[in-house]
Amino acid sequence: MPATIDEPSVRISPVSEPDPGTSAVPPTAVERGFSGFIRLLILYSVTMYFLEIEVYHSPHSRAGPPFFLWSERVVAAIFTIEYFVRWVRSRSLRYPLTPVAILDLAVVLPFWVGFFVQPMWLAWVRSLRILRLLRFFYHDPEMGLYCRVLARSWPYARAAVKVVGVLLLTYVGAIYQMEHVAQPERFGSLRDTLYFAIMTLSTVGYGDVSPITVGGRMLSIAFVLFGGIVLSSIFAVVTTSFVNEMLTNRDQQRP
Repeated sequence: MPATIDEPSVRISPVSEPDPGTSAVPPTAVERGFSGFIRLLILYSVTMYFLEIEVYHSPHSRAGPPFFLWSERVVAAIFTIEYFVRWVRSRSLRYPLTPVAILDLAVVLPFWVGFFVQPMWLAWVRSLRILRLLRFFYHDPEMGLYCRVLARSWPYARAAVKVVGVLLLTYVGAIYQMEHVAQPERFGSLRDTLYFAIMTLSTVGYGDVSPITVGGRMLSIAFVLFGGIVLSSIFAVVTTSFVNEMLTNRDQQRP
């Protein structure tokens, strides 16, 4: 009987396979409309933040034109009402402990904290409005897809992340001992060495710090080579997960 060769499969399982027994429920028209409204409100509030700083140069909202202050109050009120509506609809006292609720609270809490801090801290409170952009990760479908892919990739990329951490800390300790005597102003502490190690691993290499000893240079070459291989494996896992997600979406859209 002749041997048969199984046809190779394009999909690489199970990096991004959906959980069995679960199916995505498409959002209703009302939910899509409300999500779009929230996205526009986020963009509006962040735009007002930049205009308030770049055009009017106000140190904080209370010192600038009243329009920006009242505009922020309306936006914060809407986000606050939305937070409590989500809590009521969840019918759970543990809702504030969920990741989505924590992010929503981080969006609205700085505004209310601003009523109880000194004016010198209001500029920092205002800058926290940028956190509202993080809500796009669960209000925007494309960014939500990215988060799902990263979450499904994590169990497979976790081992590589651990290896990177071990290599990084080992390199920091070794290169510090080799270079801190020759360059005390550049490798004077482990913090400075850690900065150099991260820049080296990421292949950015600003050039402000570099080893000058023979041992340090040889060690850095080995670190870049082995660290780059491990980092590439993380990128490969995430890329595979994206491919699988696209294949899954394509299969679901077929009639």
